[in-house]
Amino acid sequence: MPRKKTLPPQPYQVIKTEDLEIELLDTDRIHIGKGSHKKNAYEAKKWKLVRMVVDDYLTTVEDPPTADGFKKVTKTSRFNDYLKNASKFANKAIFRGSETSDANDVSALRKRFYHDVLKEFKIFVQAIKNKNSS
Repeated sequence: MPRKKTLPPQPYQVIKTEDLEIELLDTDRIHIGKGSHKKNAYEAKKWKLVRMVVDDYLTTVEDPPTADGFKKVTKTSRFNDYLKNASKFANKAIFRGSETSDANDVSALRKRFYHDVLKEFKIFVQAIKNKNSS
């Protein structure tokens, strides 16, 4: 007897534009499929590392009461600019003792996580610059 077809979970919110439809899922409603468990675990680790980078490199703007965004912090020796290269990023993640890093995961931090985290961080910074300039 054939197996039942896996139905995708219902999104908790759908955002529709003229030519785009965005489905928002929470962690309880993730897609299940071939290889999705590893992909979902990778995405969770990646976003924890993105959060670490955002907390280090960005700060909230509170001086002008109308500004409700982030601004980029000048990189000081306190941060040692660990986004400069992949090895510094991996060392910082290991030093922080995040659950995303272990001794066997150093190459993944350098080869995969660094590039993906840097890409997301740059997108985030560009969105903030666009918001603050308008």
